[in-house]
Amino acid sequence: MPTDGEADSGYGDPVERTIRDAIACGEFDHLLGAGKPLPDLDRQYDPDWWARRYLEQLKAEGAADEVRRLIRKELPFLRTKPDRVAAQARVDELNALITRVNSSIPAEHRIDPITL
Repeated sequence: MPTDGEADSGYGDPVERTIRDAIACGEFDHLLGAGKPLPDLDRQYDPDWWARRYLEQLKAEGAADEVRRLIRKELPFLRTKPDRVAAQARVDELNALITRVNSSIPAEHRIDPITL
């Protein structure tokens, strides 16, 4: 088994070296769920866990699609609404909804906040 000095000299396991290099570059700093406990550890083993999680993801993505439709429907009217205070209040409500939906979907599917 190599000592720390041997591992640092470049003769260590190439996989370990690659992992250390990635850590040093910060490639693991912003992983989804970083700093949070693993989900479902307190549940009994479910052999269909992957199907349940996939269905939850589909439900979240469906909610995101519904919010996108709502924004496409309301935003043109909000931009032309004469009462700017009421329009901004509705935009704030929509942005709160966007924030809730974004917390349950992957980063690549997130919705950008809207502005007037």
